Amino acid sequence: MDTREEELREIWWPSPEALNDLTVDEIEGGFTFEAPDGTECADWLSYYNSTDELREQFNAALVKTLTDYIRKLEQDGGQVEIPVGSEADREQAEENVPGPVA
Repeated sequence: MDTREEELREIWWPSPEALNDLTVDEIEGGFTFEAPDGTECADWLSYYNSTDELREQFNAALVKTLTDYIRKLEQDGGQVEIPVGSEADREQAEENVPGPVA
């Protein structure tokens, strides 16, 4: 394993429970990550946004982790399907859209 791969494996990841606080939004050319102040995810994001070097390490580790996960799923014969949310999520989102009430 080369030094770069070791660095990617040593990244600080929040606990699985803490990921419930993470909001990921798709934007043109990528994603944004947000978490409420005072949460483990907020501290995690703040740390990896503190310098360009840490931001690059975070981006590389995230891409590698997701790519490795998808490859493993494909090797195990599973189809990779990225969920877009449940029907309940869509209904709730529609309810929260500003506009006239019908």
